[in-house]
Amino acid sequence: MRSLNLLHWAGALALAFSIGPGRAVAQDALSITGNYRMSGLSGTVGADLAGVQPNSAERWWKLTASGVSYSHFLDTYDDGWEYSQYLSTRVHATSFTIEFFGPDAAILNEVVSRQLTQGGVADGAVLELVNVYSTYANGFGEAWSYWNLRLEPAAPWMGVSFWNYGYSYLFAADELGYPLVQPQRLWQADSSIYDYRPGNNGSLWSNDDIVDIGSDQQPVPPPPQIVIWDASAREGDRGTTTLLMKVSLNRASDQIVTVQYQTAGGTAVAGVDYVAKSGLLGFQPGETAKTISISIIGDRKREANETIGVALNSAVGAVIARSVGVATILNDD
Repeated sequence: MRSLNLLHWAGALALAFSIGPGRAVAQDALSITGNYRMSGLSGTVGADLAGVQPNSAERWWKLTASGVSYSHFLDTYDDGWEYSQYLSTRVHATSFTIEFFGPDAAILNEVVSRQLTQGGVADGAVLELVNVYSTYANGFGEAWSYWNLRLEPAAPWMGVSFWNYGYSYLFAADELGYPLVQPQRLWQADSSIYDYRPGNNGSLWSNDDIVDIGSDQQPVPPPPQIVIWDASAREGDRGTTTLLMKVSLNRASDQIVTVQYQTAGGTAVAGVDYVAKSGLLGFQPGETAKTISISIIGDRKREANETIGVALNSAVGAVIARSVGVATILNDD
């Protein structure tokens, strides 16, 4: 296996249950929950799954694994330039159930849950956590993690499977580097329901959802964050020019997000150097970027660059992570 330059995602929380290296330790049960908004459909799926509606913030699932035990595996990669160790902890279960909640739950429970609870588990594991440690011939080193949750029927090439995976900073580990199984929140890169029933070869996929290990409650994501960015524009000799300031969300929302803005402060003078402005920005579901346009009044005076403060306030559906941006008027005389 080869180490890839991949996105790193969120990491670990408080310790709950752990194992020593190379031992399998039985637990009564382990609960894992996750969101599943269903972002889109690819390929061909059955008429039942085709009825699932995308982009539902309320839809979530709960996996309950019984007869849980753990095992460790070590894999290495060495090409003379890169040496990597893949230390994995796998979660095994003698049985499990998965249940969907929210919109289309009846369809998903009938099509997905029924097949998975009747079938087996791939490689005897429902979840795998992997810490990767890499060193290079130039002396540089890096460490990162990834995880997989994979549920398949006894004959996956003829049924419906449910997969989740994502990337993380290093998982909390034992003294040998093997990830500890403990309550934590993970951001999934992809969550897919694969339909390989006869005549089908497609999937329902979902991105940027949450998986909570050690929880049986619906994961509630934090609200998106709003940021206003600095910007600049040349003044011009006459008339007005437009300065554009970007306002962005760190992730898309399923709800309408609004925020008020107002020009205030700075060294520039409203009515002389620029036209004062205030208003309301609205992000429709799925949108992550908006712009504020400010009219700059041109002149032929030789003067220093001037600044305008643009403040955000009264956000609805998000929190403001950066409330003031600086717009700079660049003197060009």
